[in-house]
Amino acid sequence: MKHKKHHIEYISYGIVTSKIFWIIFALIYFYLTGGNYHIEHPTKELIIVEEIDHIAHAIFHVGIGILLIYLFNHLTDKKVCIEGEAKNNLYLFGIFSIILTLYKYFSRLYHKYYKHDYKEEE
Repeated sequence: MKHKKHHIEYISYGIVTSKIFWIIFALIYFYLTGGNYHIEHPTKELIIVEEIDHIAHAIFHVGIGILLIYLFNHLTDKKVCIEGEAKNNLYLFGIFSIILTLYKYFSRLYHKYYKHDYKEEE
């Protein structure tokens, strides 16, 4: 008999994959910077690696939020491992995790592409 995969397995695979990518690109960034995270004029490759690192990190946090919402949905009577107020709080934490991660990501995009801080030359 074939084993039918559930949604939670796909969610967990996605979370683990995004975390692996995040670790790989964090190590690549560390290698390219030589451990110096405060580079005044980064190269194009370094900017790309940093951006992919941020995207993988955001995907991880959204995945964790989806997992929490899936597991601790307060609209079902199923007991996962806890019930009651703690189940509702973890459900809300999942929602807030998704909202705040998306807010942070789109805020970075806005400041990167639409808001330019020009310094006056002295």
